[in-house]
Amino acid sequence: MMVGVGTSDQPETAEATVGALEVISGAARAVARPGQPVTIGRSASCQVVLADPLVSRRHAELSYLDGGWVLRDLESSNGTFVDGQRTGLVVVRDELEVRLGNAETGPAIRFAMVPAVPAQPVATAPPTTGRARAGEYAATSRVRIGRTPDNDIVLGDVLVSRRHAEVRRMPDGYHVVDLGSRNGIYHNGRQVQRAKLQPGDRVAIGRHQLTFDGERLYEYVDRGPVSLFADDLTVRVGKQTLLSDVSFGLAEGTLLGVIGPSGCGKSTLIRAVTGIRPATDGTVRYDGRDLYSDYAELRYRIGLVPQDDVLHRQLTVRRALRFAAALRFADDVPRRERRAKVDEVLGTLGLSDRARQRIDTLSGGQRKRTSVALELLTEPSLLCLDEPTSGLDPALDREVMEELRELADRGRTVVVVTHNVLHLDICDRVLVMCPGGTLGYFGPPGEVLSFFAARDYADVFAMVTEDPARWSRHYRDSDLFSRYAREHSAPATPPVELAGPAGIPAVAAEGSAPAMGVADPAEQIAVAESAELIGTTIPAPAAAPA
Repeated sequence: MMVGVGTSDQPETAEATVGALEVISGAARAVARPGQPVTIGRSASCQVVLADPLVSRRHAELSYLDGGWVLRDLESSNGTFVDGQRTGLVVVRDELEVRLGNAETGPAIRFAMVPAVPAQPVATAPPTTGRARAGEYAATSRVRIGRTPDNDIVLGDVLVSRRHAEVRRMPDGYHVVDLGSRNGIYHNGRQVQRAKLQPGDRVAIGRHQLTFDGERLYEYVDRGPVSLFADDLTVRVGKQTLLSDVSFGLAEGTLLGVIGPSGCGKSTLIRAVTGIRPATDGTVRYDGRDLYSDYAELRYRIGLVPQDDVLHRQLTVRRALRFAAALRFADDVPRRERRAKVDEVLGTLGLSDRARQRIDTLSGGQRKRTSVALELLTEPSLLCLDEPTSGLDPALDREVMEELRELADRGRTVVVVTHNVLHLDICDRVLVMCPGGTLGYFGPPGEVLSFFAARDYADVFAMVTEDPARWSRHYRDSDLFSRYAREHSAPATPPVELAGPAGIPAVAAEGSAPAMGVADPAEQIAVAESAELIGTTIPAPAAAPA
């Protein structure tokens, strides 16, 4: 239901001005601008955080649509109210008051217009992925890019080397050049040693992206959370189909639980959406970008915790994390910085008291937290876990799921495959896989049993096992598919028309450095251990999926 509470009588023109909108609730304030929506909720990842039990983790979102501001309820538990009436969509006007969670006692949200500024013509705007701009720099004769303060563009990221790259003005135009960094530079999604820049081109270094408009560089940073959309994913191996036409969409900061009978394709789905094993057909969009096309660049922003712990069990927790940091960070990150980052991650996951304990003496839950800690060292925006609670008792299962909930609330999008259904209510979304790799359900955990008309999850598993085709077809034909599986679908970010030729993907220079990554964990530890104990530089590992 939509409540119309205010519209503009002024016609839109190319010269129209666009005003920002301030969101106010007590001491909490945020400013929404076109293209920069504001999320309101209890989660720390929201722009307006309300610590009220009536408010859902992600309760509502304010965005600019079709020439006006709209507040959309994000399927909150207790609802959004205007003038005592519960509503799912509100057209917002100046000084409107909305209550969340309860029509009378819920926290009040007020809106105030900010003086309008002339709208920027699209033709002059640099391409973005919807993230706020972190910096703007003139393209001079030489622009130095790196981690330390003596650079022209300073990127505070452990994946970035001290002197990582340069943008140089040459007789034929601007070029970006890798200065021998460990983790490389990516031009329009492809790793290169050197590439000529055209207006509209993207240069990615670590989590940072620099877009070029012909005269200036615009910095954006991917600190998460991110949206994720899978469109009709199909995986075939020979004549066998492991995954068949699976589609779903996740908003930023979502915790997704993937369940289903054994052998139904859950692990295959995880590998497909992380790019480890791309789907035979279909696409995955990471924050609006094609993950498979830009995998070389985006893989550094994705963490994957496999079902089997990738841990050297004879090491202590702290030592294992230090070795992993030595492998993954830029090779010139000082030891004290690596150790500080390790201690920070240990504290985040409650492992500080276990830091000196050997991994083979940890409980199952503590080992899983250690595996998660390895991935958090590089601050991934998307974290995927395959059966992290396998073999754990119900108490430890709940502990792990609650920690994943906290990670999502702190600003990550989390996907977890689990066989335990006791704590699915912690998730924002649940995905049920059917034998044959088809989708049987995707939506809120509170609607799973009612969709299947089942008493419990044991009935759900039995029903999809007995007749997977029926339930897959039933879900596709239901309104739940369009409401949930397609709700965050979006085409690729359209190219921005700039004054100049379109960006042309560069071909990697001959002899360019391979992408970082070592497939064998034992080899990773051996390489890092040698470097840590002897104090030498770690050689660049052979290429492999992250």
